[in-house]
Amino acid sequence: MKIQTMRTFLGFLFAASFLAACSSLPAETGPATVHDLGLPVAAGIAPSPLPLRRIEVLGNAALGSLAMQYRYAEDQTTRRLTYADSRWSATPAQLLEGVVSRMLSGPTQPSRCKLTVRLDEFVQVFARDGSSAGYVAGSFLLIGERADEVLAQTAFDARQAAPSADASGGAQALRGASEMVGRQAARWLATQDARRCTAG
Repeated sequence: MKIQTMRTFLGFLFAASFLAACSSLPAETGPATVHDLGLPVAAGIAPSPLPLRRIEVLGNAALGSLAMQYRYAEDQTTRRLTYADSRWSATPAQLLEGVVSRMLSGPTQPSRCKLTVRLDEFVQVFARDGSSAGYVAGSFLLIGERADEVLAQTAFDARQAAPSADASGGAQALRGASEMVGRQAARWLATQDARRCTAG
């Protein structure tokens, strides 16, 4: 009788321990909302004045994930924060490359040049009053046939106000800022000597 009582007691103890362990697990959260930059921009709306064999965007290490990032312009300026319930459908470099490539596209021409965009920042920036803007910054490099043949380079930045202070508003603002980058690239390429990019 005592053995049976002990077994029953141990069974209750195990069940209580199991329930306590389960109650300490984090609650399940729903899937993150996936954002992109909206429908593709119209192809060739800011065609490159130079023949280009390729357009590529290279993001820095901080932009290598799908995290939607934001920061504060006036407080905690060195902190890079991320939305917990939202993410990008692709990395910021891939999203920007899609926009810039379509904007600059034109007739296919042989070329010895490529445009490299080094992406340093792709973020939603909040001001103290709660307003925010999409901010994109980096540099353009016109590269010759060799990877180390930098024919010209310049820095760029673009800022677009967000319609709302959330991840969706940030995505819309970064869409606008990305289109600004495409137009800046076209204007900068127009200042370069096209003869340096002519194949042959």
